[in-house]
Amino acid sequence: MNKITLIGIVLVVVGIILFVADSTIAPTLIKPTMSGAVQLKPSGTANLSYPASSIVVITYNSSGPIKIENLPSTSAVNNVSGKQVVTIENINSTSGYVTFYNPNPYSVSVSYVETITGLAQATEIGVLFLGSIALFIIGIILTVVGFLKSRRKPSP
Repeated sequence: MNKITLIGIVLVVVGIILFVADSTIAPTLIKPTMSGAVQLKPSGTANLSYPASSIVVITYNSSGPIKIENLPSTSAVNNVSGKQVVTIENINSTSGYVTFYNPNPYSVSVSYVETITGLAQATEIGVLFLGSIALFIIGIILTVVGFLKSRRKPSP
C-alpha cells in the first residue's frame, strides 16, 4: 500500500468520525428553549423575545389566523406540515422580539415552541459538518488515485 492510499484511507476515517461527532453533538446544542401557550383577545398581542447573536426558530399553531409582527429583515415565515415556522437570524448585538397579533374579532389561542442557537454554536456545527464531508471526499479521491498508481507496473 503506497502513501497516497494510506493518507486517503486515514482522511476517510477521520471524515466519518467527524460526521458522527457532529451528528451526536448538534442535537445537544440545539434544544427547544421555551414553549408555551397564550390566549390572544381580539386585537390582542403577545411578545416573544430572543437574544442577541442567535438563530431562532419559532414553531407555532393557532386556533385562528394571526399575524407575526416586528420581524427583522433576516427572517422567514413558512408553513411546514401544518405548522407555522418563523426563522430569525439575529446577527445584531442586541436582543429583539416578535409579536403575535390577533386581527380577528374573536379570541385565538396560540401554542409555540422557541428554539435558540447561538451563532458561534451554529458556526461550529456547520464547519464540523462541511469539514467532515470535505475530508471524506478528498480521502476517497486520494484512495482511488493511490490504488490506481499502485496497480501500474513500472516500465523496464
